[in-house]
Amino acid sequence: MKKLRFLDTNSIKKYTAHVLGRKVILIDTPGFDDTTRSDTEVLGDIALYLSMLSKSPVKLIGVLYCHRVTDVRLSGSSMKSIVMLKKLCGVDSYQHVFVVTTMWDNLDNEAQGNARAKQLFTNKEFFGDMVDNGAKRWRFRKTKEDARTLIAKLLNDDENVVLDIQRQLAHG
Repeated sequence: MKKLRFLDTNSIKKYTAHVLGRKVILIDTPGFDDTTRSDTEVLGDIALYLSMLSKSPVKLIGVLYCHRVTDVRLSGSSMKSIVMLKKLCGVDSYQHVFVVTTMWDNLDNEAQGNARAKQLFTNKEFFGDMVDNGAKRWRFRKTKEDARTLIAKLLNDDENVVLDIQRQLAHG
């Protein structure tokens, strides 16, 4: 299977794919640990983009949040990103969020990753509260087939999602 390649994101980028005969637009946003831009700037860009998206005919059907399973400890920037994810989405949208663990191929053994994933998905400080409120977990193995399967799961729901930040911006 062909491996997918990821680039660091310092601005919002769109990628188009065709999955199950449907055109899908994937939106890749910068993280909150950007070295050249403040978190406020990054948040402002994401909020503006989501606001424009909510006024367009494009349907938002879910959020994929990627987290490295290889991270033994969560850094301050990782914790900040998780807090921002929760605030951007809001509890009512968690059922449309996939927390995608990555870097499984960089582990010494699968048991190490399983233990780390269990910690991430049961601890309320990390993703436990999101999972308890409907967020889904996904182990990404860096293949096109795995990516297609994940997107297909989002497409199966096919419900228009309005994130908490979009609601807040719409009501001023």
